Amino acid sequence: IHKFDRRLQNFESRFDQVTTEDGRSLTVSIFSGWRVQEPRLFHQRFKGSFVRAKDNLEDLVRNAQAMVLAQYKFQDLVSTHRSQIKLETIESQILETVRSDSQVQGFGISVDLLGFKRIGLPESITAKVFDRMKAERMRDVKILESEGESEAIRIRAEADRKRQQILADAQAQATVIEGQGEAEAA
Repeated sequence: IHKFDRRLQNFESRFDQVTTEDGRSLTVSIFSGWRVQEPRLFHQRFKGSFVRAKDNLEDLVRNAQAMVLAQYKFQDLVSTHRSQIKLETIESQILETVRSDSQVQGFGISVDLLGFKRIGLPESITAKVFDRMKAERMRDVKILESEGESEAIRIRAEADRKRQQILADAQAQATVIEGQGEAEAA
């Protein structure tokens, strides 16, 4: 007699690099919940080993995610507009693909849930993104510096003009006072 645990089993795939329809690379990790559905098939296929079943299921998930994600653009996964994101649709397509493949191959399991755990960018792309962000920040810094410099020039010119005005007024007053003093002395 072979007894199998029919409770929900889970696994998380390692980060895999996939390419979207528009040629962008992503790293994706997927979680899945599955259980033994048909014990006889499960025993024949995997000799009762949950580890073997998990390894085979992970291969199915990896193939399904690559196939499904190749049909979608990068903006369908990552976007600033919530309405453009199609994660639920993509997850359900991957789930259906994995379900049908596991039935075709006679795994004796049912995949009950599947979803994205993490979506990221490869390190090479991340470095490019950070470089681009630095370049944008440096451009903003240069714009602010030039605006500050032009404001400084305007302030200095205004101060010089006021200084010249004050000196001219003082010189005129000095001449008037000097003239009055000479008149009184004479």
